[in-house]
Amino acid sequence: MAQHTDPSYLDEILDSSVAPEKYREWLKNGLGRAVLYLELHDAGPYRVQIEYACVNSLVYDGQCEPSRARFLMEILDRSGEFNHYADLILKTYQSASPESDAMWELESSTVALAKRVYPGAEDILFEVLDRAPVNGKEYYSNIFDVNSGRAFDLLSRRIMLMPDEQDRLDSVERVVDHLFEGERRYHGVNLEAIETTFSNHLSLLPYVRQIVLKVKERREDRPESTRPRRTYTYEGAKATMNDPRVTRGLLGLRGYGRRMDKDSILALARDFQQETRPEIIRPYIGIFAGARYPLGHKRILQHLQDEDADFRRIVILALSLIRHPSLHKLSMQLYSEGRYAEAISLLESNFQPADVGLLVNAMSSDLSIPDWQLHQIGNSIIDGHKLLKSPFMVPALFAVYEHTPCSVCRGWTAEQLLSQNSMPNWMRVEGEHDSGREDHIWNKPAK
Repeated sequence: MAQHTDPSYLDEILDSSVAPEKYREWLKNGLGRAVLYLELHDAGPYRVQIEYACVNSLVYDGQCEPSRARFLMEILDRSGEFNHYADLILKTYQSASPESDAMWELESSTVALAKRVYPGAEDILFEVLDRAPVNGKEYYSNIFDVNSGRAFDLLSRRIMLMPDEQDRLDSVERVVDHLFEGERRYHGVNLEAIETTFSNHLSLLPYVRQIVLKVKERREDRPESTRPRRTYTYEGAKATMNDPRVTRGLLGLRGYGRRMDKDSILALARDFQQETRPEIIRPYIGIFAGARYPLGHKRILQHLQDEDADFRRIVILALSLIRHPSLHKLSMQLYSEGRYAEAISLLESNFQPADVGLLVNAMSSDLSIPDWQLHQIGNSIIDGHKLLKSPFMVPALFAVYEHTPCSVCRGWTAEQLLSQNSMPNWMRVEGEHDSGREDHIWNKPAK
């Protein structure tokens, strides 16, 4: 079998006979080879796997990753049974519960079919949307790309059924975000154009005008391009530690640490040395998960055996920023105990060339590691490479590319390989069909 660095690596995969289980893994991870393979082979042996992808959500992180609809349409185009799969999507979408985990993917696929003017798709799309309960959290976006007139009519009718004024305003703002490319870009838009777009929908105009007024006030306050990056002070961090609204989510406190200067971090560290209250120790470590704790590692290490698994994850993140021989030794111990995600996190700052086999092995499918741990391990490898820029980590980056369940992480991996001049041409070819392809990555010159 060719190695990842060989120009023929992808060709050998595409020329081989692939078991349905392996093809299912390609589909789940969203690898472009799932598309390219069907250009050379009959899709019949993978019918069950493709049907499953049509009616379920295979997206690992719906908050970050794009819909799989475009990826799925490329599969269907090469399947030889487009109508069979399309009809299955529409039938499932019509009968699915609004609370179904697959609903967003089914809707996105139905939108894709409607944009292709597939028989019945547009009517089914608007029928399902219109019969769903009005809950104040509806998200109208790509239906405007299908039929803007019907989309506006549906929007006007349903938003005005919302009893809460703030829900109405939020729903209209989401539509404006979509039509005008997001709030952060409003500063480049003629605000009259926003009102004109909604001029035939009088019930929505008052909300549109509120949005436009808010944008005008923001422009007058400070142009978007001159806004400084928000920073946090020692005093602000101390106040945050006593705010239960913030400290309930310790992972979010990493952002505070990342935006504090060294003097503030050192002052916090000295306070932390004397702190004994458990409810305050936790937010301290949350902040040090985003900024390296400058007074050694023992004070944080003593919390690694905490009973709260979520808090232990924060402790590991804080330790992962610290370089020390004893932490490398601890990483090897955790790995031997099967605590792979924690072990690899500690290697972010403590990686040694001899460790690369452990990284590759942890990302392989041989260990049967659940997706959430694979995702954590992949993130640690990417972050470790960003920090160390070690060429010895390149094989581990290839392992992340192959096995991560997250298309966003796969894109970051491609970026890191490109930064090392180690991104092979086959990866660029495959990336053009990736479920989460980002043109600014895949279209850069490759090796």
